[in-house]
Amino acid sequence: MMDAMGLLGADALYIDEIKDRHSAGGRIYDPTGRPVADIRPARQHRLLAQRNWRVVVADTLVLTVTDPRNPGRDRFEVLDPSGARAAVVAVKYRSRDQIVKVNGEVLTTSQTTEGLSARTALNAISGRGEAPTQTVTWAQDGRVAARLTTRISVAPTRQRLDLAPDLPVRLRAVVIGSVIIRNLKADKIDTRPDLTDFF
Repeated sequence: MMDAMGLLGADALYIDEIKDRHSAGGRIYDPTGRPVADIRPARQHRLLAQRNWRVVVADTLVLTVTDPRNPGRDRFEVLDPSGARAAVVAVKYRSRDQIVKVNGEVLTTSQTTEGLSARTALNAISGRGEAPTQTVTWAQDGRVAARLTTRISVAPTRQRLDLAPDLPVRLRAVVIGSVIIRNLKADKIDTRPDLTDFF
């Protein structure tokens, strides 16, 4: 049975990658492969891209990711179960790096691409090696708070999220929301290279 602490108390999670905002959603799993939460669109519409996503544990809302209409600004929000804003997430257009502000606390992300040497690429093509991966790190005051590892693939994949054991529950929820935001970023256009003034 799914419970909120199975989601927010785990130091490692696997998250279905959502590459299309018309998607029906996905799931979050513990390291054993047991589902611990669902990622659901707030509403379904055949023609309109989804702008609000909910993370639900056993029909209990844990957080909502929303994409407010902000012309000229690429800014998402993570809402707590009551609908109050838990974090603002600004996303850089080209790199998809994030600046996450949580009640005055700032988490920033950086991404590195691993396993893209010619040898690895050749092995991946020939089927003898593993697919290349991309790693995204959330840091606070120079300390790693969370790390996301994704296999580089055209099709959606299951991503691994590792969280620092002492990361507070409220920041765990925000990081999970930030992963969903990162996956949905491809549909957004940002015209501002410096996003620090969003806050």
